Order: sequence, then C-alpha cells, then structure tokens
Amino acid sequence: MIGKREIDSFDRIKKEMMPFQKKTVRLFINDERDLYGKFSAGLNSGNAAAAQDGEINAEIIDYLQREVIDLPAFCSVNFEIRVKGKSGEELAGIKELIHTELNRKIFRAGLNLVKMKHQSILLALGAVLPLTAQQIFAQFITRYALKEFFLVMAWVFMWKAVELFFFERNKISREKKTLKRILACDFTVLPG
Repeated sequence: MIGKREIDSFDRIKKEMMPFQKKTVRLFINDERDLYGKFSAGLNSGNAAAAQDGEINAEIIDYLQREVIDLPAFCSVNFEIRVKGKSGEELAGIKELIHTELNRKIFRAGLNLVKMKHQSILLALGAVLPLTAQQIFAQFITRYALKEFFLVMAWVFMWKAVELFFFERNKISREKKTLKRILACDFTVLPG
C-alpha cells in the first residue's frame, strides 16, 4: 500500500521532470547551400519542384542526432527549422527531404546490423576450425608452438566474433533507435 509520503514524493519528482518532458530543438539555416547536399540537384535549382530531387545536407541529420541522443526516452521532441530567404511554398519539401534521408539512414543501419550478425557467425565458425584442427592433429603435431598457434588463432576469431556481435552491433542499434525517434518527432519548417 502506498502511503501519503510516497505519493508526495512521486508528485515532487513529477513536477521536477515536467520541464524536461517537451523539448524544442531549433535549427537556423542562413543559406540555401547549407540546406542541400554538396552535389545535390536541389542546390542549383530555382524552383521548389526541382528542389524535391535534392538531398538534405548530412550535417543537418547529424545535428538532429546529437541533440536527441542524450535526451531521456520520456521526453518528446519538436524540431523547429528556420530557413532564411525561403517562402512557404519552397519550405514544404524540406520536411519530406529530412524524412527521406532519415529513412535511408535507418535502412542502411538495418543492413549493417544484418551484415555484422552474419560476419560474427562466420568468424565464430572460423574459430571452431583451428580448434578442431588442433584436436584432430593432436596426435601428429608434436610441436608445442604449432598447437599454441591454433589455439591463439581460434581465440582471435572468437573475440572478433564477440566484438562484432555484442559491441559493434550495439552502437549501430542505438543509432538506428535514435534515427527512428527523430523520424517520429514533429517537424516545423518556418521562413527565417
């Protein structure tokens, strides 16, 4: 049973956390060249339709990731992007460009996760081979150095498999979750 003291404590913590539940990340873009990728079709276009074929600058996505990665999971985020010198008609496609780039990055991260999983399985199998060879040829191999070579080689393969599966995949998985979180956020694009 929860007492009055616990309820008061919970209310106090809830009030302290209220300012952190909603965060607005502001991004100011002063030049159109900062908005699109370096070799993007949208950079040299004068109209909004051609700008849709462009790619958003990767630095913008990196900035959004840096701003979101350390926020608590319960904190909702709103992105406010102000672009200087653009009208409302030209700004309509920017949100779509950001979503397209986020979807691309999420897809690439998913592919990398599968690739690392497959590599770690192959490396683990590669670790079994030297151990098997050592056991099979134990009767025939009289040199201590050769036995140890097989053992060390097996450990190297096994450690690389563990490193890929548990550590490297974890980094990419966190990045993928952050990108999905950004994709789910509200975007507001305004003239600057």
